[in-house]
Amino acid sequence: MNPLLQQFITDANDILERMGQSLLALEKRPDDEAVIDELFRAVHTLKGNSGLFDIPIFTRVVHAAEDLLDKVRDKALAIDNDLTDELLDSMDFIQRMVEMVEASGRIPEDFTDEADRRIERLKALLPEDLTGETEAEEEWTERVLPPENLAWLARLSDADRAAASEAAGRGALTALRYVPEPECFFKGEDPLLLLRNLPGRTGFVLELLEPYGGAEDTDIYRCNIGIHAVSSAPIAELRDYFRYVPEQVALYPLTAEALETGELPVFTAVNSPQTVPDAVGEAAPRPAAAWYFDPHREPLAAEIVATQRRLLDLPASADQWDGRLQAIGNTLAALFAAHGGPEAVEELKETIAACRREESFLPLAFLLETRLGSEEEQASPAEADVATATATTANGTAPSDPPDGARPADDGIGDGLRGAADSADRASRVLKVPQEKVDRLMDLIGEMVVAKNALPYLASKAEEVYGSRELAREIKAQFAVINRIAEDMQDGIMQVRMLPMSSVFQRFPRLVRDVARQLGKKVRLVLEGEDAEADKHIVESLGDPLIHILRNSLDHGLETPDVRVAAGKPEEGRILVRASQEGDRVLIEIEDDGKGIDPAVIKRKAFEKGLIDEARLESISDTEAIQLVFAPGFSTAETVSSLSGRGVGMDVVKTSLEKIGGQVRLTSERGRGTRIVLTLPLSVAVSNVLMVRMNGQRYGVPMDMVVETVRVPRSEIHVIKDRRVAVLRGRIVPLFGADELLSLPEPPIANGEGEYAVLVARVDGATVGLIVDGFAQTTDVILKPLEGPLAALAGFAGSALLGDGSVLLVLDLKELMHAA
Repeated sequence: MNPLLQQFITDANDILERMGQSLLALEKRPDDEAVIDELFRAVHTLKGNSGLFDIPIFTRVVHAAEDLLDKVRDKALAIDNDLTDELLDSMDFIQRMVEMVEASGRIPEDFTDEADRRIERLKALLPEDLTGETEAEEEWTERVLPPENLAWLARLSDADRAAASEAAGRGALTALRYVPEPECFFKGEDPLLLLRNLPGRTGFVLELLEPYGGAEDTDIYRCNIGIHAVSSAPIAELRDYFRYVPEQVALYPLTAEALETGELPVFTAVNSPQTVPDAVGEAAPRPAAAWYFDPHREPLAAEIVATQRRLLDLPASADQWDGRLQAIGNTLAALFAAHGGPEAVEELKETIAACRREESFLPLAFLLETRLGSEEEQASPAEADVATATATTANGTAPSDPPDGARPADDGIGDGLRGAADSADRASRVLKVPQEKVDRLMDLIGEMVVAKNALPYLASKAEEVYGSRELAREIKAQFAVINRIAEDMQDGIMQVRMLPMSSVFQRFPRLVRDVARQLGKKVRLVLEGEDAEADKHIVESLGDPLIHILRNSLDHGLETPDVRVAAGKPEEGRILVRASQEGDRVLIEIEDDGKGIDPAVIKRKAFEKGLIDEARLESISDTEAIQLVFAPGFSTAETVSSLSGRGVGMDVVKTSLEKIGGQVRLTSERGRGTRIVLTLPLSVAVSNVLMVRMNGQRYGVPMDMVVETVRVPRSEIHVIKDRRVAVLRGRIVPLFGADELLSLPEPPIANGEGEYAVLVARVDGATVGLIVDGFAQTTDVILKPLEGPLAALAGFAGSALLGDGSVLLVLDLKELMHAA
């Protein structure tokens, strides 16, 4: 895909995400002008970005949304639920178009009809007295009128006039007057870029719209230039080119005769006497060798010229010299054109050419000395410093930061912009890296973990086989160093992969709002701990489970306003989503203050669906009953709707979480609400396991399931209902042997002291004991799923390669316990 198009897609997704958040914030704070401005700028930027590509359908829809928000910004239209709904729906449609562009590079034609309908719906939300105005803006309008005369033609350079005359001989010419909005920079518009790429451009001149005052009175963020230009392109093509700023451009035909006989402007004649105020304000004639910048009447222009003169005195290396000359020339060109006309511009060009011939700044320095008033009339250094910053921003050039030694193509338009842009790029400290590269680093770290685990085996071999204890000690010492570096590298890469929970949480306000309105409920969503972080894979896997939980809370948990009021509750329900980190685990809590879960209803529904039999129905406790909501096919909904009733929600939640090593716990109090806690690992890239021995084989058990390891005397093991149990820490713990779990031939064997080694683990909230032959050590492994014929083996979470080259099977205790 074209890198520019890929960047547009990335930016569009970010902008749409921000727009959604801003719209939901506006619904609660409709008078927040900062949010309104941010939303409008986001829409305008999206529209401008789309203009780089051939996707007019996209641009039209965004433009209609921009019109609506413009009226909101002008306080001609108020934000309400209907307006928010329509804008959010339009955002969804725009998002679909972005996805189509990403998939195929284009938007199918069948989107056109829907786009037209959405545009009409957006227009319909405008007040009647504004609708006609908006419709007029859709057509080509000319708020900017053509100039009263063609005096500006006289300011064209000889080369531009010759090019225009030659083009006029081949066909019709079009002239234009372009007056950018003063706030255009805040909308992402670039007038000089539009001029640079103008189709058929044969010449142009710039005009200063308003005289500049002093530096303290000048707003450097307002555009203060107008543009006159000549083009050989057809008017229709120019209208399409300026389709995003039609109200700022006036187009009119230009004949060859008009080009030759246009009215000339009156400039101050060279070598003519001029009258300027003296130091005490009295008018006094002053003969001048040439026109000059009067610091009393034109303080900002004089300051800019004085600053450029001082820049010429600064030392410049060979690779900086030409760039500085080009930058100073760019800055002075517009000033000379406005104050001295075409003759002054031509004189400037000849002077710069002389500087290049002589490889010296002296010709230009001499010219600037003649264009400034007396020394006492020039700006002070402090004022000039302010003017330097003003000139740099206002004119788009950076005289002190020219391009790196390379002379830019001389098209005459703001070449210094390149230097400023390069400087900004160098200042950026954010590096965007494709996910594949980070994943590759993670894989390499995993291989390093496996490789460094081989060192302890080499140390043992050196001591036991070759009898070299010194070598074994040195290997162990080096292992400690490499292990520390590997852990630091692993942690560093993990930090790169970490994402805040806000990347998932940010989609919930829109979901809760839409579902609550669909159900006729009032809901307040509270998000906490959005800065808690976890591995990218974990965070992205949380999206669907959390959406299922929230939809269930909205549909089954929270009551309608009238029911809540009758129960003595506020009519607005509350859902809390909180994220926190505990050790190497992430906890996500979802809590509502709804009606809770009725165990009796759960039991009855489970029995009707055949999930439990009659005996189980009588014996199951209330706590166990509410866990049945996670059973496949379970649902309490009476009818199937777009929200619930299909019995896949909570089952999907549990299955999805277990795939990434997570767990889910549910508690509920009837009439008070429900609380669901999701427990997830920080990362799934590297797993820490405890190796145990059973029947002469090594197996791994995930450390996050291990509670403790103990030795239990044979005398303390009892049999209850054919199940071995032991009392540990004051509670009864069922014991499982390898012969039961893995169908191994030999039962567990006690050691010489009559004790059994027991690994105590927590599985699905229950504490169980695994009788093993012995414990080895803990180690970090890269867990790989079983593939091929081995994939059908039950009871194994995967396999891992150990440092000595052997393969370790990691047990899935939950599956094994259920099977037992």
